[in-house]
Order: sequence, then structure tokens, then C-alpha cells
Amino acid sequence: MAIRKPEDVINLVDAHHRVTSARRDRFNEDYRLYRLERTDDDAPEDFEWYTSNDPKTFVKKVLSWANLAELMLKISKHQDQRHERELDEMKEKWLRKVLELGDHRLARLLLPSLRNQMSFYTMMRGWDSGRALLRKTKDGETFVDITPWDPLNTYWGMGADGLDWAVNKVMKQNRQIELEYGVKLRLTEDESLDDQAVYDYYDGEINLVVIEDRVLKKPTPHGDPGGVPVYMSAFGGIPPIMSDDVNDTEKDYGESVLEDDRGIIAKKNKVTSILLELAARSQMPGLKIYSHDGAKMLPEDPHKKGSWIGLRQGLEDVQVLDPIQAAQETGPLLGIFSAEMQRGSLPNTVFGELQFALSGFAINSLRQGIETVLAPRIKMMENTYMQIATMLSRQYGSGAFRPLKMLEDIPPIVLTEGCEPTIELIAQLPEDDASKMAAAQIMREGPTPLFPDYWIRNDWLGIKNADVIEDAIEAQTAERALPETGLWTLYKAAMRRGQHDIAALIQDQLMLLYFQKIKQMQQMGMMQQDPMGQPGPMGPSGAPPMPGQNGQGPPPGPPPGSPRPPGMRSAIPPGGGAGISNPGPQVPPGTPRPGALSSQERLANIGLFGP
Repeated sequence: MAIRKPEDVINLVDAHHRVTSARRDRFNEDYRLYRLERTDDDAPEDFEWYTSNDPKTFVKKVLSWANLAELMLKISKHQDQRHERELDEMKEKWLRKVLELGDHRLARLLLPSLRNQMSFYTMMRGWDSGRALLRKTKDGETFVDITPWDPLNTYWGMGADGLDWAVNKVMKQNRQIELEYGVKLRLTEDESLDDQAVYDYYDGEINLVVIEDRVLKKPTPHGDPGGVPVYMSAFGGIPPIMSDDVNDTEKDYGESVLEDDRGIIAKKNKVTSILLELAARSQMPGLKIYSHDGAKMLPEDPHKKGSWIGLRQGLEDVQVLDPIQAAQETGPLLGIFSAEMQRGSLPNTVFGELQFALSGFAINSLRQGIETVLAPRIKMMENTYMQIATMLSRQYGSGAFRPLKMLEDIPPIVLTEGCEPTIELIAQLPEDDASKMAAAQIMREGPTPLFPDYWIRNDWLGIKNADVIEDAIEAQTAERALPETGLWTLYKAAMRRGQHDIAALIQDQLMLLYFQKIKQMQQMGMMQQDPMGQPGPMGPSGAPPMPGQNGQGPPPGPPPGSPRPPGMRSAIPPGGGAGISNPGPQVPPGTPRPGALSSQERLANIGLFGP
């Protein structure tokens, strides 16, 4: 049935609300616990009631971990096709930017970022929902609309392949409705400040916005060719259960972080409140007044400092009643409540209550306890990010939207041809770093290591961008393997900093090392020359190419006038090492040129080696 009228949308919402009312009641109950509202409405008004802050501190702690978790968005790189690798890199850049632009829009609306809202709904509701759309301004420009929805006010229906329709119900002032949708509601001045429900409806093709008796936005194509542009995630602790013997199982699907402590919190508050009331009564204990007729009342409050009470001797007396004591079981009972609440939420050590230094085993046990609460919900948030990335990529890849101004160089084909992204949230949890490092070193020792270095860095130590770290270590190893590589690195660093005098000294040392290797190769008979007498791959006269030849090694030399040790000035041939052979007429291969000197004699003449 096509949904086109206000009553069609409202009937869908009302029907779904009846089915999920128990779950929505649970949403409200959890939020009251988070707000630290009183959990016992039957206690007298003047009773000293105590409300523990455990629910709020617990939720704020897990929210902090979720909000500060690092978002790792990667796209697997192809190994053989350069063009496809470039597409993946452009798609990754586009996805990161649209998430950033979505946060910018939320900030302009004075709303928290996508991550903050997503983590709150995930932890407090056990559900997460919202719309993810590319939309157009009046000028046709594209902007990003990622708007989280409160699951309490989200209604939906499922089809054979997933979400069939979704509605977000929000309360808005009549004046705001008129400004936002350009309609005239014909209200009085007082009525313009009243609220009414606005229903934002989406299905696989259109978007429709209505109020109770009017259409605010006519059915309009929403621009997502793949279905309903609404993301939804539920905490996957247990699957949906249907039972004839157990009622309201619908509320158990998609639980919040308060699920284990929900029943204990009220009992702990009640027992602690009794102790607080008894402590308050001890400040003003009850009095027992004796008189001849039993009707005597004290003219002043005897608990006030400096009070005077007149009594007739032998006939009247005032005695303090013994204070009421709490039952002996109260203390152990509170201990049981505290222990069970820690097992259902987080231990006190997470909040810095350390009586002694924790061992490595204790830290690992603590981390496992935290992951029991946090890890499944982090996975839920990763699923939400994947849904948003898929929807926005599909919409832009359709070609129906102009490129974003900040990403005009990325065409729509990039989003369809690029690979699927991998999204991971990495929370910073406590762990025994020293023990993990020691174990990692043991894993790679010996002639046959237990595990490869990449697995140790990526999986065991959890290092981000382990492949980049591995490349850097290999480059560093190569740099330290030969003295020339170290000097070459120092030379480049000096040139980048403009220290040409130091660069000249390093270049002289590099040339000295170069000529020493030439002498060693001559002595070992390793100088090579091809049959035609042309320089081979080893350089002129069979020597290795000098730095500066064929674009290899350092540049020809530092700027003119750079200081250089006097004894080394002749070590660099004219032209910065462009060649070391004496110029002269060309002769047949194997025939010495007139007046030519041997290599040994030439090196001796420039003062590097003896004759």
C-alpha cells in the first residue's frame, strides 16, 4: 500500500508502538537511572533518601572509551592494478571527508557529533538509528545529512530483504514547523509556541513529512537507489525470543549497558537510605518525658545548644531514648550489592581506586572484564559506520549529485569501482604493556621464530599501521647495514636544513670511503670492463658509479664557496664527480692513451693512497 496521507503514517507508527511499548518503557526506565532520579516513590517525603551515582559514572566511563576510540577506516589495496589502488585511496579520502562534513552540519545545529550521539544511544538504549543522505541545496549543491535518531522515537517495518520503511517522530514548536517547511498553520500567538508531533517517513523510494492533519513535505524521491536511507543497529546480546510462558520478551532484544544492574540499583539505594535516615535520627534522638499526669511538654527544643528546661524534682524527668540500630546484616548486604554491581558493570579500580599496584595478571583480568561490557557495543558502532558508508557511497555513485566542493576531484565512479571499506574502532583500554613487549620479543627469537614479525606487531601488540612500521624498520636496517647509507642520510638531512658546510664535510667523507672501496676492488681483481672497452655497469674503468652519476647519490656538490678541509679539495673531480678518467683522444680498446697513468698512479697523485 502506498503511503501518501498523514493518517497512513500515523497508523503505522501507532501499530509499531503497541508492539514495542515494553521496550520503550525500558528505555525510559534506564534514562531515569542515568539522571539519578529517586527509585522508590513509596517512601515518605521527609525520609532521608539516598541515590547512588553508580549508574551515571558507569555510563559516562563507557561513553568516554567509545568516544575516544580511534576510527580506523581502510580500503584493501590491490596489488597488481595501479589504477584500482588509486580508486581505493580516493574512495577512502571521500568517506573520511563526508563523515567530517556530517559532523560540521550537526555542530551548526548545536547538536553533538555523530560519534557522541551514536555512542550514547548504543550504550543507553541498546539501539542506534538515523538517516544518512546526500541532499541538495536550492542552488543544486550537494551537502551531507547524517542525522542520528533517538530509538525511543523511531518506528520501522521489516521486509523480506531488510528495512521496508522507517519513521522518526519528534516534537517541534508550531513556529519552528512554519519556518522549516514554509507552511502557514493559521495559529494564534499562544498556539505558535505549542508543540506537536512531526512524522518523518522514508521507504525505498520517497520521503514524506506530515503532522496530524497536514502534509508538510509532499512525497519526494530521497535519492538513495538502494533502499531506505536509514541505518539501524541493535545490540546483539541475545536474538529475538518469542515465548508463550514469558511475557514482554520484545524488550530484551537490544539491551543497554545497565541490563545487569537495573534491579540491584534500587535495592542498594533503599538499604543505603535506611542507614542515612538512622544517621540523621542520631543527631536528634527521641526523648522520654516523665510527669505526674503524663501531659508535660518541653517549652524549648532540648537539642538546641544552651537550652534550659525547668523540672520539678522527683516528679518530672527527661531521658534520651536509645538510638535505633541498623540490623547486623546491613553491612554484609551492602557488600553483596556492591560486588554484584561491579560484576555487572565495571570494577572500582577502573575509576582509580587502587590500594596497591596491579600486577600484569590483574591488569589483563581487568581488561577482559571491561571488554565483556564494551567490545560487543563497539562492534555495534562499527556496524553503524559501515551502514552509513555504504549508503552515502551508493548515493554518490549513482551520479545524481554534484561533487562536494571540497572533493571536486573525485568522480562518482570512484565510489562504485572502489573496494568496500573496513571500519574498526580501537578503544584505549588498560593493559600490561611491559609483559606484552617481553612476550613479543620471545616470540621472534631463535632461528625459527614462533610467529612472523607482522603478526606480532599487528595482532599481538595491536600496533596501528603495522605495515608502515615494518617498512620503516627495514629502511632503518638497510641504512645501518652500510656506512655509505648512514653518511648519505646525514648528507640529505644537512642539505634540507641548509647546512651546506656540514654537507660538504659529509660529502668529502663519502668520497673518501668511495675511493677506498675502489682500491680494495683493484687489489682483489674485481675491476671489470666489457670486451668493447666501454664502461660496464660498474662505472668508468669497471669501478662502481660515483655519487652524482646518472642521478645516483648526492648532488654534484654544495653551493660554491662552501668550506671544505684543504686536504680534501682535490678529492672531488671537476663537475662534482661526473667522471674520474682523464680527458684525451679516444683509442682502440686495450690500447693506453698517450701519457695515460694507471689507476694506482692517479689515486696516488691526488693524495689518497701511496704509490
